[in-house]
Amino acid sequence: MNLFLRMVGHFLLFLFIAVVMIDPTNTLFHAKELTFALLMFFSVVRFKPDLSYIPHILIIAAALLLGYLSAEMQGNAMDNEMLAGTFKNIAPLALLPYIRNYDFVRRSLFPTLLTTTLLLVLFGFTLQSPVYERAIFYFVKAHDNFIMMTHRHILGFTFFGMYYKTLICMAFSAFLLYYRMLHGIGRRWLNILLALIVTSAFLVSGTRASMLLPFSLLGIAIVNTVSQGRRAKYFVYPLLGLIGFAFLFLIFLLVTEQGEASNAIKFGHLPSYWQLFNDHPEYLFIGQGPATSFYTEGFHEMTLQTEWTYLELLRNYGLLSLPILGVFAYPLVRLFRHRSDPFTQGVFFTYVVYLLIAGTNPLLLSSTGMLMILSAYSYCEQVDARLGSPTEPTALEACPADRAFSSPHDGEASTTGAGN
Repeated sequence: MNLFLRMVGHFLLFLFIAVVMIDPTNTLFHAKELTFALLMFFSVVRFKPDLSYIPHILIIAAALLLGYLSAEMQGNAMDNEMLAGTFKNIAPLALLPYIRNYDFVRRSLFPTLLTTTLLLVLFGFTLQSPVYERAIFYFVKAHDNFIMMTHRHILGFTFFGMYYKTLICMAFSAFLLYYRMLHGIGRRWLNILLALIVTSAFLVSGTRASMLLPFSLLGIAIVNTVSQGRRAKYFVYPLLGLIGFAFLFLIFLLVTEQGEASNAIKFGHLPSYWQLFNDHPEYLFIGQGPATSFYTEGFHEMTLQTEWTYLELLRNYGLLSLPILGVFAYPLVRLFRHRSDPFTQGVFFTYVVYLLIAGTNPLLLSSTGMLMILSAYSYCEQVDARLGSPTEPTALEACPADRAFSSPHDGEASTTGAGN
């Protein structure tokens, strides 16, 4: 019976992650609510909740509710559809009390491969004929643009890109594959093939952040690997430092490119934020309220949201944005305690990269952000169970790095069993 229930848990978790990844706009399967409800029901019936996570849920829920009340008291108009969507997006946080029973990082691998393979197949069709490109364009447009198709000019080059809106959710899976490939865990040729598939999906996205992300994660995995050597600091570190400097310089060129339309729009928002906070300094403290609008020079019109996520949090919630950010950042504190573990060290930096990218993309208080934060807290529980208290050096020494892929609850009534 325990084995059967574990398999049911695996399947429900797979469904939930797959639906979130493949159907980010909930217009293909219309199954986000259903898969979440099934996983939530199973968790409530099957597992005892960890009540220490209740404050995490209450902090974000209270911040959103107080932000709503603040907007009402100030008489600021709110978009009802976006407001309802904001509250709906944070619903997956209800899984936090049961998060120790699920291994989101490893269970995301197969949905990641499904999503990236689908993207590459569609990308291949668009290259075959303009007819296919138009057909795919109108299909994704009819389904709320769950894939963004654009022709972009970056550093003098023209790119055709297909950006899957949940691509950032696959960061942990990408790092997992790079780590396994470099450390020789499992079948190396299979890890290389799967890593190429996932990397290709990032590269065809056509967006700066997504195209640079796999190189960032691969760099993290390489540093993580070579740092195990005794003489790494004499030979490898200087070389990696030079490569890192070149990489940062490339990012600088991409961010400051004058002729790029996306940059012009994005940086056009900044004077508008300054003007808004100058005219309404109270927004820095109590916020304007969620789902409210303001005029931005970037769009030259009123808008409900821009890509500057952290400025949007400040605009919407004022000082209440700090506890929201605290809930998202707290996994970094827990992961840092286990920094001696190679894989955990890589997960730490992968999550840092996600938080940086989320700063210039609306990827925080969304289904994408919820999947990332659940994955981060899930891994925190996994590494705590695997390595024990970070104050015990013997626990770290007794657990080799490749145990990052073995379940701490194998043989128990948990859904963290063997990988997909």
